[in-house]
Amino acid sequence: MTIEEMSEILSVSQRTIERDLQKLHEAKKIHREGGDNSGFWIIDI
Repeated sequence: MTIEEMSEILSVSQRTIERDLQKLHEAKKIHREGGDNSGFWIIDI
């Protein structure tokens, strides 16, 4: 799912999604695999 799709579904700005993903990453709840354009986030359990 793209940031654009998430922002539409959740009715928030794309910037809000980016900030929330960054916070989850800093809290070690998610991590990124792959490049910026073809990568994806993995949820850490």
